[in-house]
Amino acid sequence: AHAVGDVLRELGFDFYIAVEEQSLSGLVENIYGQLSDAEYFLFIDFKRERLIRTWAGTEEQRREFESGEHRGSLFSHQELAIASYLGLPVIGFYEAGTKRQEGVSGFLQANFAEFEARDQIPELVRAGVSELVAAGTWSPSWKNQLTLGIAEPRFVDANVGEPSPVRHYHIEAVNRHWRKPCNRCQCYLRAIYNMQQRTFENPKLAELKWAGSVLPGVYIPPRGSRKIDAFGLSHCAPDRMRFNLWTDSTEYLPRISGPGTYVLTHEVASSDFPSVQMNLKVELTGKLEDVVIEVCEDLDPGAFRPADAVPPKMDSSNLEVFGQGSRDQ
Repeated sequence: AHAVGDVLRELGFDFYIAVEEQSLSGLVENIYGQLSDAEYFLFIDFKRERLIRTWAGTEEQRREFESGEHRGSLFSHQELAIASYLGLPVIGFYEAGTKRQEGVSGFLQANFAEFEARDQIPELVRAGVSELVAAGTWSPSWKNQLTLGIAEPRFVDANVGEPSPVRHYHIEAVNRHWRKPCNRCQCYLRAIYNMQQRTFENPKLAELKWAGSVLPGVYIPPRGSRKIDAFGLSHCAPDRMRFNLWTDSTEYLPRISGPGTYVLTHEVASSDFPSVQMNLKVELTGKLEDVVIEVCEDLDPGAFRPADAVPPKMDSSNLEVFGQGSRDQ
């Protein structure tokens, strides 16, 4: 198994080697979880006990004889059944002497390759997977997940309905699955870290706006992507962040102003994939041309203390409601 894993790693694939679980909880937590997140399924059926058949004659004539075939792995066939139910593409191999057309394998429209010696398996796997990659059927770059990153271009200037142009900074959600769409994707600002004061706060939840959409939740097709309005800066007030939120209450608008370094934790949730988060570091200097954004890989939330429980008094003259009616380009 580990030799096969080495081959898959060389070909650029992440993998999970299933082991026989001794409890239902272990089966659910490990095997089921790994299969539900998998892109592909590699099935290898080894010989187990020799099959014994009974002669169907009279009691005196009845005798046992060896069929020359062996049963396969019940555990592997159970996994194959789950993979088939999930619709995972399958490549399979079986050891010579294993009874064919048993279980789910007898119903799959797949040509499983036979091997005589077990040391042949790694190279057979290499040849079979390489052929699928060359045909564009399998790819190590496809995953059963969403990923977040900084969009390109990183910002867009727009002045639709605004007295001064606003620079909208975007992050991008990418569906890395080759066939499964992502439905009802919604983005939230989950935390704000002040790197100078070493404080954090968790804003009240309200949906961030998706670029080019007037809906709080969007559809992302397989291998597709959508941009999110991470935050905005007005050209006339480049030291005060604005957030394009689906809210009609100023109580839900985060307040970030003044030069400094901040980390924004964005989270995208959907009905089809696990939630994913990204930490975006933003450096404000008071000059729009000097703003720096980058992904923060080394954030230690435990190094920050909660911000003051009593928020600072708001200056209503500077409060900007940037909600449902606003749009970007």
